[in-house]
Amino acid sequence: MSTGTVSFLSGQAVAIAADGTERLLAVGDAILLGDLIRTASGSRLEFTTDNGQVVTLEGGQNWLVSESALVPVQAPAENTVSAEIAAIQEAILAGEDPTELLEATAAGAPGAGAEGNEGADFIVLARTAAEVTPVAGYDTIGLNYSVEQPDGEEGILTGDTIPVISPENPEVPGTPPTPEAPEDPELPEDPEDPEDPESLIADYQGYVGGQGSANNPNGTGGTYADANGLKDTGADNAWAIYNEETGYYSVERQGNPHQESPDQLDPTEAIAFELTNPMTEIWFHFDGNVGGSQWSIYDTNGDRIQLANNERYFSVEDQIDTETGMGHFYLNDSNGEPLEFKYIAFDGGDDSSYSLKPMSSADIGSGELSMSGEPVLMATLDDAMPELDDEVEVGLDLSDLLEGASGDSLDTLVNYIHVAEEGGNLLLSLNHAGEGIDAGIDQVMTIENMTFSDLGLDVGTDQAELLAALLENGVIHVD
Repeated sequence: MSTGTVSFLSGQAVAIAADGTERLLAVGDAILLGDLIRTASGSRLEFTTDNGQVVTLEGGQNWLVSESALVPVQAPAENTVSAEIAAIQEAILAGEDPTELLEATAAGAPGAGAEGNEGADFIVLARTAAEVTPVAGYDTIGLNYSVEQPDGEEGILTGDTIPVISPENPEVPGTPPTPEAPEDPELPEDPEDPEDPESLIADYQGYVGGQGSANNPNGTGGTYADANGLKDTGADNAWAIYNEETGYYSVERQGNPHQESPDQLDPTEAIAFELTNPMTEIWFHFDGNVGGSQWSIYDTNGDRIQLANNERYFSVEDQIDTETGMGHFYLNDSNGEPLEFKYIAFDGGDDSSYSLKPMSSADIGSGELSMSGEPVLMATLDDAMPELDDEVEVGLDLSDLLEGASGDSLDTLVNYIHVAEEGGNLLLSLNHAGEGIDAGIDQVMTIENMTFSDLGLDVGTDQAELLAALLENGVIHVD
C-alpha cells in the first residue's frame, strides 16, 4: 500500500521491499508500507506522506516505513517549551531536583515524581548467555545475482613442469653419449699414369747421316744402315742426346762443317730408335725446321722395309702437319695393309734444325700436340671387352662420326678407319670424310687390352679383314 511519494532526492537511495527486492528511487516514486529506505553516503531524501507529513533522511540513514511511523505528532507550543526550560534551569541553580518540576505524562508510565521508575521505563534484558537467532522482523533473501569470476591466465610454467632438484641429493644429468666418429671418406683412386712416351723407345743412337742430303738422294743411311738394313757398327763421332725435362731427342757430332747445336738434329746428322714393341704406326712431335729430312723403318731383324717400287726412304715433311709439328709414321703394302716395324730412323736434311719427341696415344689425346691445327680426338672403351665368343652389344658406335660410311662395304670402310696395334691395344685412326688416313687423321680411338691375336688374326692381316672381325664381334658398329 502506498504511503506517499519521494518529493526530493539528492544522490542515491533505494527501497527494499518486505520480500527483499530492491528498487532505485527517484523523485515521484511511491513509498510502500513495509519498505526499508536506505540512502547512500552524501545523499538526502525527502518523503511526503499522504497526510502531508515530510520525512527527511540524510546520507547513510535508514527508515522502516510502518503505520506508527506515519502518525502525525502534535508539536508542543513554543511558549510552553521555553517556560519549562527556564523552570528547570532555575531549579538546578537552586539546588533542587528538576525532575520534580515536570508534569505527569498524559498516558503510559507515571509522570515525574511518581513512584517506581520516576517517569522512566526501561527494558531490562537478563544476561543468560543463551544462543538466539537474530531476525529482522520480515523475510529477507540474499543477493539474487552472482559475481562472475574471470578465468586466470595459464602460467608459462606450472607446478608440474617446474623441475625441482633436491639440495640433499641433486639429480646429476647423465653423461651424453659419445658421438660416433665419422667414417674416413673414401679417397679417390690414383689415376693410372698415362703411358710414358719414353717407354715406347727401347734404345736410341746418334749417327752421322748419309741420306737426306740433296747431294746424296739415294743414300742408304750412312753410318747406321746400308741398302739392306741396319749396321752393327756404331758412330764414334756422333751421339744422341735425350732431354729428360722435355722428352725431346737431338744429336751432337764432331767434325760437322755446318753450324750446329747439341739440342738440334742438324744436316747430315741422324738418329735411330729401337721401339719397345713392334708397331704398325707411331707419332713424333717435331720442334724446329725439318727441311729435307727423311725417315726409314726396319723389321725386328733390322732388315730395311721397302715398298714394291723399291722405295726405302721417305720425306718427313710429307708425314707431319706443318702448323702443329705432329707427324704420323707408318707404311702400307700394295694392298693397303700396315707393315710392322721395330726400328725407325730420321736423317737431317740440308735445311733441318730440329729435335723430336715420340708421342703415345695418351699424349695425342691430351690435345697438347695435334695434327691439322686441331686436337686429334681420342676415345677409349672404358669397360674391358667381353670374350669374343659371347654375344655382345655394340661396343663402339662410329655411325655418327663417319660421313656416308657403310658397314656393309668394307672396300670403302678402309678409307674411313685404319686399324693398328700398339702396346697391347688396338688403335683406330679415323678420317671422317672417308678420304683415307693419308689425307689426314681426324680422330684416334683406343680399344684397350685387345690385340690382333684376340681377334684370331695375325699382324699383317689386311685392313678389310680386320674391320670385318671388329664388326662381327661387336667391337665396333657402322650403319
